[in-house]
Amino acid sequence: MSYQVTFLPQGKQVECSAHESLLEASLRCGINTAYSCANGSCGDCKARLLMGSTQAIQHTDFRFKESEKNQDWFLLCSYAPTSDCTIEIQETNSAETIPQQEIQLKFSKLKIVENRIAILTARAPRSKTLRFLAGQFVDLFFEDFDAIRVPVASCPCNGMIIEFHLDVLSKHPAVTALISSIVSGQSIKLRGPFGAYHINENPERDLLFIAVDNGFAPIRSMLEHVLALELPHKIQLIWIASENYPHYYDNICRSWADAFDQLSYQALYTQAVDDLQKSCKQLFKQALVDFAATDIYLAATADNINCIQAALSYKNIQAGQVLITQVSE
Repeated sequence: MSYQVTFLPQGKQVECSAHESLLEASLRCGINTAYSCANGSCGDCKARLLMGSTQAIQHTDFRFKESEKNQDWFLLCSYAPTSDCTIEIQETNSAETIPQQEIQLKFSKLKIVENRIAILTARAPRSKTLRFLAGQFVDLFFEDFDAIRVPVASCPCNGMIIEFHLDVLSKHPAVTALISSIVSGQSIKLRGPFGAYHINENPERDLLFIAVDNGFAPIRSMLEHVLALELPHKIQLIWIASENYPHYYDNICRSWADAFDQLSYQALYTQAVDDLQKSCKQLFKQALVDFAATDIYLAATADNINCIQAALSYKNIQAGQVLITQVSE
């Protein structure tokens, strides 16, 4: 049986079953809920029940003061609803408030796409899931190699199953070793997250996401988070791929566009950096986008960022409308 849960102060409403923790429900609907352990030990996900009823679904070691108990404080990770509820929670929307974490991941799956992209899936312990914000980066340590800094390519709504996109042609020895020798269950140490959080969760303008080549990884994380927020705004995704770089998640992008009425998707190929600026300038000239009324999220390498910005310079765009995530070559 499912119940309607309203989370305040956001006002977000979500259906939550009697077997799903209220923490999982809040993350699923796009709220950056404050939490750490998710197993009832730390107390970071404490919340206050304002209306309705809940029941414990796991043991908790954290103890509230009597005064807090009398005010109906409880842990989101350890309780599920037994009726329609209204709950006051604590939210994190600043990268500075996310603690640095060190987690031993277990390798789950590696898929090579078009001989160019390695999609790596790893699993965090249930007792120590990764807490991060959409578009952030982490350092991965494999065996004795130097760290690889990569964007998290999955949604913050699931800090246990984490996805990374690696370039098969990368000259980083750790990437080569990961792709060639990692086996199921092998450990990968993660440290992070790093980087800013750009998403305006209460936007006044429409949203345009532009990914160039491997810039798609952080854009995917951001876009999935935005879709979970169920914003009423128009959302556009443009994925630009250079020569020999595939649109390796093209089917997923098209399925998003089919599933969400407010989302449109366009895949574009370009040959070189000079061609990128020219192609984008032409694309933006033809695009049905009111750039003055649109927030732009751009993820690309430094050279490609310069090209996109040059192509956008002809539009009536104000400072602060273009939010940039730089990825490595």
